[in-house]
Amino acid sequence: MAKAKRFEDPGQNYDEIVVSFGKQGQLFVSKGFLIQTSPVFKAMFQDGNFRESVEGKDNIQDCRRKSFLEFLICLDPATMKKVDNGNIFHVAELSEKYQVHSLSSKCKAEMMQILESTILNLKEGFDLAQLKNVIMCIKILQLSIKLENKKITERSINVLGCFGSSYYTTQSAEKFENLVHMAVKSPLLEGKPVFVNNMMSDDFSSEGSKLFKLQQRCKRCFEKLPAEIQNKILLVRLRSSEDNVLRKEHLEERAKDPENIE
Repeated sequence: MAKAKRFEDPGQNYDEIVVSFGKQGQLFVSKGFLIQTSPVFKAMFQDGNFRESVEGKDNIQDCRRKSFLEFLICLDPATMKKVDNGNIFHVAELSEKYQVHSLSSKCKAEMMQILESTILNLKEGFDLAQLKNVIMCIKILQLSIKLENKKITERSINVLGCFGSSYYTTQSAEKFENLVHMAVKSPLLEGKPVFVNNMMSDDFSSEGSKLFKLQQRCKRCFEKLPAEIQNKILLVRLRSSEDNVLRKEHLEERAKDPENIE
């Protein structure tokens, strides 16, 4: 007999309640577990006269079954699944909604960790890895705005401002694709293997296609941000660029005549 799946198969708890997600299905959870976990569930199932406390059911309309399952698995003492970039977007809002402060703190810490890691791994150039990091930071920014967390919102804006504006348009990826097209179609290279950036033309063309698609997605994510937030990111980028120019000019002057530079 197959082992029962935690929260997904019925009959595992004496005080079991059914959490329904419409067409998405159901989950089966211990009422005592929910009451101990969240003051919101405590009010629903123990303290109040809510319909859920009478019927032993809870119909959730504003949440996906998958997200609620991740939420439960992160809370369950038997599993205590770690919050990471794979599930944070499932559990962060739920931890706030149901006032589970311990899990909410873990989510906020993970969001900040992702932002700081992005800064530490920031490098010159334009590639798939950095595009993925930018998209992740935009998603964290969107989430922090929804959660009304000013600290994470401001940090997200500052991190995203470290990336060039080319990440938020398709200009760089289009240049990348055109370069591939020109290299592969060149009559001078007909019948010969083409290498660009240490990649053969077929691999390079594939990379360019992935880059272009991912940058289109990045651009769409950026455009979904409120106009005010978009402007703040671009302003941070502008100030950063100006600082870099001034720093470069200062170093050049110092190199010319180091004795006259304080």
